[in-house]
Amino acid sequence: MKEKINILLVDDDEINSFILKKLIEKVELRSNIQTCLNGEAALDYLKGVAHDSEKLPDIMFIDVNMPLMNGWELMIALPSLGIEKPIHKYILTSSFADVDLQKYKEFKSVLDGYIIKPISRERLQEIMEPYQSSGK
Repeated sequence: MKEKINILLVDDDEINSFILKKLIEKVELRSNIQTCLNGEAALDYLKGVAHDSEKLPDIMFIDVNMPLMNGWELMIALPSLGIEKPIHKYILTSSFADVDLQKYKEFKSVLDGYIIKPISRERLQEIMEPYQSSGK
């Protein structure tokens, strides 16, 4: 059983990633946090750990609007990696755009949620609660 949960933050805004890291620390979740500044970097990272379930993320928080490869393009590319481990994926964005909400509906079967930034402590605790109680 893992001592820590693996979290991958995919966001081009380093300040938002820093704030989310601090919030994760406040909910006292033992975690390993990796950050990528765009979907392309996240895809490269995931390719590198695709066959190591101990290093694969348990949870991904994915921004929508990023350079090189946006969150939706990342969602399209993920299945090509052949990762068998279930990864909980959340869109974490500042976008209220109808086009993004429509895209979310298209990906709803493979996403666990669409969260408008900033994520609240309560929502983060709700997402992390299964990991805290199971000792993962």
